[in-house]
Amino acid sequence: MFCSTAPIVDDEEQKGGCKVESETLHSPLTEILNDIPPTREEIIQAQKVDSFCRKLRNLLNTNENGQKELCKAYKKDSKYEHYTFRDWKHKLRGYILDTDENDGSKMLVFFNPTHEEELDDSGNGSKAVKRALFTCHVDPLSGHAGRSKTLDRAKLLYYWPGMDRDTRIYVKACRHCQQYKPSQHKKCAGPYTSHNMTTPWEVMCIDLMGQSQHQGVSLNGF
Repeated sequence: MFCSTAPIVDDEEQKGGCKVESETLHSPLTEILNDIPPTREEIIQAQKVDSFCRKLRNLLNTNENGQKELCKAYKKDSKYEHYTFRDWKHKLRGYILDTDENDGSKMLVFFNPTHEEELDDSGNGSKAVKRALFTCHVDPLSGHAGRSKTLDRAKLLYYWPGMDRDTRIYVKACRHCQQYKPSQHKKCAGPYTSHNMTTPWEVMCIDLMGQSQHQGVSLNGF
């Protein structure tokens, strides 16, 4: 949860000869996140900083022989020392570099075709994940939707490995939802208390049945 450490200042308080505006519910968040959602340039910059996205970009920028050389170099990293060339080819499935015709910038995207349309989901770096989740959940236009709706909205705009887990943790840790949203858990019925019967027909039970779909039944259908 992003939070500002600056104290809340009253409207009437003056600081440096300028009137200080009061902070709103989202002002600490928007102050840190600045522009929302992240722009194409910011996503590209985050991909270059993220180690995994940077490796995928380098592999897609070269031919097969160059990819083999890069895979050998990646083995020096203890995290990827067991990755073979085939493993990296498997990781590259679905990823492409989307090139802008105007400035020639390349953004790593995950190509996910569907029956109705073809979606290009931008692959986010680790630093852009929280900003993307803020856009899909905390932003006033998102309305603090639940985990399923937040995840569906994020999948329409972005892609990164572990979207389900990150979305679940982010929504669960949202302080605004914890304070104001009613609990979504259904209340269970209390324990059954048995009754000691003393006289016949003290308690009667009846089973309610719907109309029978089988043939050969009586005219009333039950």
